[in-house]
Amino acid sequence: MARQNSAYWQKRMEALEDKQYQNGAEYYKDVQKQFREASNNVQVDIERWYQRLADNNNLSYAGAKKLLKKDELDEFHWSVEQYIKAGEENAVDQRWLKELENASARHHISYLEAMKLQTQQHAELLSTEFEGGMTEFLHKSYGDQYYHTAFEIAKGTGLGSNMAQIDSRTIDTLIKKPWAQDGKNFSDRIWTNKDKLVNNLHTELTQSIIRGADLKQAIDNLAKTMEVSKAQAGRLIMTESAAISAAAQKNCFKDLDVERYEILATLDSHTSDICQEMDGKVFEMKDYEVGTTAPPFHPNCRSTTIPYFDDEFTEGEERAARDEDTGKTYYVPADMKYEEWKKEFVEEPVKKEKKEKSDKLGTGKSNSSSETQRIEIGSVNVEMREEAISYFEESIRHVSVENAVVIDSAGEVVQFIGQKDSVDIFDVNLKDAIVTHNHPESEGVISFGEDDFNFLREHQDLKEFRCANAEYNYRIVVLKDMAEVVYNDIYTEGFKYFGDPEFEAQDAAMRVLQERGYVTYERNRVDTRTEK
Repeated sequence: MARQNSAYWQKRMEALEDKQYQNGAEYYKDVQKQFREASNNVQVDIERWYQRLADNNNLSYAGAKKLLKKDELDEFHWSVEQYIKAGEENAVDQRWLKELENASARHHISYLEAMKLQTQQHAELLSTEFEGGMTEFLHKSYGDQYYHTAFEIAKGTGLGSNMAQIDSRTIDTLIKKPWAQDGKNFSDRIWTNKDKLVNNLHTELTQSIIRGADLKQAIDNLAKTMEVSKAQAGRLIMTESAAISAAAQKNCFKDLDVERYEILATLDSHTSDICQEMDGKVFEMKDYEVGTTAPPFHPNCRSTTIPYFDDEFTEGEERAARDEDTGKTYYVPADMKYEEWKKEFVEEPVKKEKKEKSDKLGTGKSNSSSETQRIEIGSVNVEMREEAISYFEESIRHVSVENAVVIDSAGEVVQFIGQKDSVDIFDVNLKDAIVTHNHPESEGVISFGEDDFNFLREHQDLKEFRCANAEYNYRIVVLKDMAEVVYNDIYTEGFKYFGDPEFEAQDAAMRVLQERGYVTYERNRVDTRTEK
């Protein structure tokens, strides 16, 4: 049998996996739009009911429990009838339609109950649309992966194969079959997440009224709840996409009489421990089991499989790896396993000349130091650095564009004046330096965000990293290496503090980071200087 060497399989199957990942990312963009629309609809409804409560001087929990007036009840019943019609047209769960019918028949209903029913309606329609779109996406993903895999194997072996048309019912059976140990398929997960979303929306709505939160605060809190659910949807898309891709590859391998396969992990610093361990292992097809001997091994798993042939001609072959700084692909020996790559290219990195680059703080798109003004202020006594940084912090706190101030280990002070949503730091030694920056009011009262976190992870040898906004000072000091920490993980976990009266998502993420022992973190209110 004429066949390509192992480098061919590695490159081609990685290319297929990258394509599958990009398809998942593109579909997630559509889902994000659906979530934004649902969130906007929730906002419109809450604004209307809040206004009515305010007009009746009953913006309180007791007021929210009062029954609707006759004209309001008539209007509500009319809206419910529209919901029922929309539900029937979109194949919404029959149990929910029954709840709506029961609500439509009731002669008494409170403001709070009306608000809860309307917010749930948006969640039900959103989940129905998501399930339908996900079904279509997984069907297409399976077919694409199956046929592209067959094509690459045909090219790699030099043998053509007559492939039968995939039966749509077969794919439907596959995508409905649970692959994880919890016994849930993608549909189960969508509706489980929907139930969590509804419960969280209802809880937040009730608590907002009990706390006497104003309209803006209530809407902001509900929006944060929607953001958590959106992030869960993203993880679901990428994980289920990886699972259906793996199933397509498996079935294609079996249909084309591939007897053995090899695990191929992505070579970068974000590779999980289990994928590091599984990289390069070879298994018999009869032993193929998702989560145990085949990917996905965990949520957001990026490992894939390649057909394995006994091939003695591997000298000089290469496999792809990814440069963390540039995002570009480079090549390493094909027989190099993950641990070898990590030691050579991460733990003992090869020193290469690189163009000087700036470090960005903020949410803007700027990556060019030309958009930031650099000012050398002078120097301060090294022993007075903390007092000095506090002074500069006050000077930039209320500025409408992002500023950063660096006091290096020798006491030299440099200020950087950036744009409304970002500032770049360049041409300064950050080792043992104290760095502070402001978050303008346009960004809201927030702690260290994702860009701040990435900056800190890149410069863990700072003496301390600080931030100031209109209400708080923030301070963080690194205690241990954060190279393996993923911001989205700590951000999502931070929503366990959602019920706190002063909850703020970025602050919660930093609290999680501290709980895990990576940093010491402080949030101090400006007026009282008391830690929160």
